[in-house]
Formats: sequence, C-alpha cells, structure tokens
Amino acid sequence: MNFRVVKTETNDFVPESSKRVTKSIVWEGSDVRALSKQYPPSEIFGADDLGPASIEDGWIRWSHHFEREVDGKWVTCEDPRVRLESGLSDLEIAINEENRQLFPGDFDPDSDDDFTDEPIDDYD
Repeated sequence: MNFRVVKTETNDFVPESSKRVTKSIVWEGSDVRALSKQYPPSEIFGADDLGPASIEDGWIRWSHHFEREVDGKWVTCEDPRVRLESGLSDLEIAINEENRQLFPGDFDPDSDDDFTDEPIDDYD
C-alpha cells in the first residue's frame, strides 16, 4: 500500500490575486517504518515535524495530511506513522521542558509525571 504526506502552506501576506495556498508532496512510499523514522510522531507540542506550524502571528501557516492510494486514486487517511522507540527522545524532552517554561499555565502542577501529563483544558 502506498502512502504520501501532503504539505499545505498558506501565506496571507501575498495579495489575493496571487497564489496564497500551495501544496507539495514531502514524502511518498510504501514503507511506513521509513516514514516513521524520517518523521517520528510525537504527542509533545512542537516536536512533530508534520504537526501544524505558523509564523508571523499565523499569517503564514503549514499543515500536513496523509493520503493512501486506493484503486489508483489518492484518498485522505489517518496518520499511518508508529512510534519506533519507547519513551521520549532527547528532542522531545528538550521541547517539552521549553514548553513548560514558556507556558506553565498549560500543565498540571500537581502531576508527578514531568513529561506525559496532558495540558490543562478545563480551568474550572
């Protein structure tokens, strides 16, 4: 089964008459392990190279979606990547620590788990 990763870039700085949205294929193949190794999935905000990103207060945005080939046509599918290593990578640990320093209110201070607790989404 073939998969591909499609990157969408939206640039709101250019005039509306220009091409504001561009798409490109950043990976294509059948080896999901190779995809997972080149672009490891992560639950840590900012650690997944295929996660959403933006600069200039969101005026330039990147997103990625996954497609698989079915009967010669590409259809959107769930992320086929798998974690190849247990635990967090050094990069994930560093990004998680930085996230906690920059956004301390987003994390539960009473949690004993320094790296995998979920961000607070209920401020009641």
